[in-house]
Amino acid sequence: MYFGLMRHAACTVSALLVSLLLFGCSTTGGYQSLIPPRPVTPSATTATDIAPGDEKVVHVERFAEASGRFPAQIAVARVVPRSEHRGSHMCHAQSRYCLVASRDIESQEQYSRLVSLPGIAGMRMLTPLIVAGQIADMDDLRVAAGGLQADMLLVYTLHRQEDVSIGRSWPLDLASLGLLPSQQNNLVITAAATLYDTRTGYVYGTLESAARADLRTSVWNAGQVDVSRLAALEREAFATLVERFEMLWGNVVHTYAAK
Repeated sequence: MYFGLMRHAACTVSALLVSLLLFGCSTTGGYQSLIPPRPVTPSATTATDIAPGDEKVVHVERFAEASGRFPAQIAVARVVPRSEHRGSHMCHAQSRYCLVASRDIESQEQYSRLVSLPGIAGMRMLTPLIVAGQIADMDDLRVAAGGLQADMLLVYTLHRQEDVSIGRSWPLDLASLGLLPSQQNNLVITAAATLYDTRTGYVYGTLESAARADLRTSVWNAGQVDVSRLAALEREAFATLVERFEMLWGNVVHTYAAK
């Protein structure tokens, strides 16, 4: 009976080890940062002095200001750089950014959760029917958001970074027929967002979240991370981004609504 219990415990531990090797473990991280309003001062100027008697060259810089309309209508857009363009992304030939039309990581529950926050009158997604032209910069998205009568524009993106290391030599792979995972994939999914004022381009705040996982792959799947595992990490990073937006939005309302 003692040996039977020991055998059962050994099998349980082995199963846990195999699960860790195959699926790895994940952690999350990130930040949210409010951009505080600047003191009301005259337009900032920079001067370049030259020889006495000559003219003084003055360059005037005008900073964007917050229009601060609350409760606010918010337009939302998910974009990726053109270098990461895939078939599911709507991308104009001259665009620097592509609009992601699929809603594979977002849920209706998350959308409803954000809309219910104090100070938000509604949220509207920018679609390819609204953003029909090129996206050279955020100004193009602000123009589209203005067409929706949105007071603010929330732009977010997801970035994937992967480092692969070989954990064993080929003789062991040959002996195990490639069944045991031999590669370690250090995968990081970073979700980042910026909240703009639609009218002025003022940045209310930025936020970021990251989901990290150490995954094991074998020669049987050519060292590729399972698609479902990758999708789960993307949803995890986005879910954390939603939580951080709630904190950021609370600070935005507290700072700008009263002003």
